[in-house]
Amino acid sequence: MNIIIGQLSANARPYKDTLKKIESIIDKNYDCDDTNILILPENFLEYNSSIDLNKKFADLIEQQTIIEQISKIAQKKKCYIFAGTVPIKRNERYYNSCNIFDCYGNLIDVYEKRNLFVANIEGLEYDEASFYTPGNKEVIVKIADYNFGVAICYDLRFPELFESMKNNNVDIFVVIAAFTYKTGKDNWVDLLTGVARKNECLVVASDLCGRSECGYKCYGHSLIVGKDGQIILQLNEDESDINYKI
Repeated sequence: MNIIIGQLSANARPYKDTLKKIESIIDKNYDCDDTNILILPENFLEYNSSIDLNKKFADLIEQQTIIEQISKIAQKKKCYIFAGTVPIKRNERYYNSCNIFDCYGNLIDVYEKRNLFVANIEGLEYDEASFYTPGNKEVIVKIADYNFGVAICYDLRFPELFESMKNNNVDIFVVIAAFTYKTGKDNWVDLLTGVARKNECLVVASDLCGRSECGYKCYGHSLIVGKDGQIILQLNEDESDINYKI
């Protein structure tokens, strides 16, 4: 199994450019003789804190324009994709959602972030609860011989989520994030290595990097942690990608 992490920037850019970037990451890291899985970070298309912009973005998603494109990439490249997060509107509520596609482009499951981030960090307000509704479903997907459990960013602060997934036979935790630079510098590695060690599971974490137009600076440093809590691979704070063979 070939796991690919695409660490993308929070900077705004045309969606088509991001989709092209995703294809190039797959091409660069693809193994024709193996099962390939791409993991993208939270808010991978663009980070913004404006409710109006998020609603506008969610409307685009609702029209299926972007979701369909990700599906087509999965099918074209024959690659499973954990498609970071995008805002999805359902029953007049908005959810921070990770869409998971198989290598034929089929949507196999959706994880909706359960624990929403609310904080004031160095004068910047973060209040996901002002826009999003928390999800309430644990998501575990089986790919080849492995069970993958999904968590998003602030979920890392809730060990019971990971314990529950472990009790349901998860082999690998996929963590999709947009950690702030400050909280990332202070906690990112410790939280991920702790989850891996406590649950004796491989952890694959893809984090947003760079600074968004609204001033949100992300930590990056996406990484893979072994069952023993030791870091296997780690990126820096710039836009980049990496792959790891299981």
